[in-house]
Amino acid sequence: MKIPNTARLTLVLPMLLAGCKPDKAIKNTESSAPSKVSYDAAPAPSTTGSVSGTVRFTGTPPERVPIDMSQDPACSLSGSANLSEQVVVNHSGLANVFVYVKGAPNLAPSQQPVMIDQKGCRFVPHVVAVSAGGTIEFRNSDPTMHNVHTMAVQAGNHSVDISQGPAAKPQDVKFTEPENMVPVRCNNHPWMNAFINVSPNNYI
Repeated sequence: MKIPNTARLTLVLPMLLAGCKPDKAIKNTESSAPSKVSYDAAPAPSTTGSVSGTVRFTGTPPERVPIDMSQDPACSLSGSANLSEQVVVNHSGLANVFVYVKGAPNLAPSQQPVMIDQKGCRFVPHVVAVSAGGTIEFRNSDPTMHNVHTMAVQAGNHSVDISQGPAAKPQDVKFTEPENMVPVRCNNHPWMNAFINVSPNNYI
């Protein structure tokens, strides 16, 4: 996406956060109804540019730790090893990095939801980005029961704690307020975690 010349890049990395008490209800953390959001007009092409690059890890990355999933035999059906995702480096390229443009115009969010799947008893992908007002769609592709537990703190965003059986109906959650590193957990499988980054604009 073309970005305005006056904007600047901001980079956010995932971190470990603690889980919360399970609950089966969808919880709304809004203290009051959010005000109606107004969106900016798209900037003129003559005032925009583009940015590309790779976030690199220097030094020796920590070893990824194998995760014991034996508490649920269904989690081993994929046949692939499940490794920790706190730091994932491939040929010095650092994965799971969220980059957005700070100070860019607030354009209307895409109507297409961003998807997080539960596959191989992992949240895939581990880190996602959505612009404020956008929607995350949660799916379960595993042959076992999962739990989706998001822990948003910004008023206007929803905290969700629901169970999803195999081939269950996807669950859509809208995030209306900018917020970095919203944790996602599965209360049934404590090693499962992901992060949602809600950008103040859709230059992500």
